[in-house]
Formats: sequence, structure tokens, C-alpha cells
Amino acid sequence: MSEPLLLAIAHGSRLDSAVTATQDIARSAARIAGAPFADAYLDLAEPSVQARAAELAANQCPGAIAVPLLFTEAFHATSDVPAALNEAQAATGLPIHRAGIIGTGDDVLAVLADQARAHTSPGREDSPVVLLAVGSSHEQANAAVADLADRLGAALGRRVRAGFATCAPRAADMITADEPGLLLPLFTAPGLLLERTAASAAAAGWDTAGHLGAALGPVVAQRYLDCAAALSAD
Repeated sequence: MSEPLLLAIAHGSRLDSAVTATQDIARSAARIAGAPFADAYLDLAEPSVQARAAELAANQCPGAIAVPLLFTEAFHATSDVPAALNEAQAATGLPIHRAGIIGTGDDVLAVLADQARAHTSPGREDSPVVLLAVGSSHEQANAAVADLADRLGAALGRRVRAGFATCAPRAADMITADEPGLLLPLFTAPGLLLERTAASAAAAGWDTAGHLGAALGPVVAQRYLDCAAALSAD
């Protein structure tokens, strides 16, 4: 029996580079998991979840495990993804099982720590770090990012603060030329919010890391494998 397809579901962006980055994550994860893969998007990019499910069903795909490329349990994870998967299954009959989100666990912390070390200029090892996230209207989601920042600070031995692009506390207010540090994005892929904040950071003399991209491949693969193991145990 063939392995279920790994379906990476991202929020989506108007930037073509964001689609490429999502495909890179899915490809990396699928290679680790030993599974075929595909990508789909909730908004702003194609294909939609339903369109991808229709394509897979037409090609006799036996089933898929969907991994939402999301860091927190906010609206996209709790509402948009389940709704999209339910609609796709109802329309196509394709069995799709939902894995856990990427999250903010220790595996993500390890990826961020590697990124921080790789993108810090010599002599700035003690400089502050702003962990940039999109931000949410869900306080619990923002609190999860803040907790991740605290844990990352302990791991790095540096001051790490969570800053958001769309809500307080805003990353833009933390980026000053008086004390240059590192902007560390908690982003799976490029996006306009990330581009704007990174440009401001660079102008202020800060080091800037990029989106996490394929570095998240092992994390996404583990979410897929955990779901596959749970299905096998049932």
C-alpha cells in the first residue's frame, strides 16, 4: 500500500516566491517521510484546497495527510483549515486526514536557534533579537509566540522579544538604529509583511534572517509521520 500523500496547506501570498517556498518545504518533508507531496492554499494563491483535492482524486490518489503550515492555533488553524478540508472531502470523496500544525515546540525552537546563529554578524552575538510573527487577534496565539521568544532567548543566551507585524507589540517599534540586533522571522515563506519589516530593519543596521522555508522540512515530516502512525494504530 502506497503512503498517503503529504498535502502542505499554506495561507497563501500574492508573491510567486511564497509558492516556491511552500513547495520547497513540502518537497523536503516528503523526501524525509518517503511520501508523495502536493501544495494547496487557503487564500491569495492557487490551487485552493478543493481544487487540489479534485486533481488528486482525478489522478486516483488513495488519500492524503494535510499538514497546515501554521505556527499557532488561531483562526486559520481552528476554522479555515478544517472548513477547507471538509469542503474538499465532500466535493471529491478524497480521504484527507489532518495532521498537527507546525506549532511553536522545541523542534521549531531548534530551527530558529540555527537561523539566529547563522545570520548574526561577528561581534553581535549578544545583540537583541526580535522574533517577527504576523500577529493574531487571538491573544493565546500571540502568547504562544511570546513564550517561544522567551525559550529561544534562554537557548541562545540573548535577549529575544516577540514582535508582530499586525498588532502590538509591533516589531517596527522595537527596531532602532541605537541598538542594532537581529530580525528573526517566524515565517514559512516570503510575504509582503516580512519584506516591509526586513527593509526597515536593514535600513536601521540590523542583521536580518529570511523566511524559514525548507529548514522546516523535518518538522513538517514529523507532523505527517505522527499522523500516519496514529492512523495505523487505529
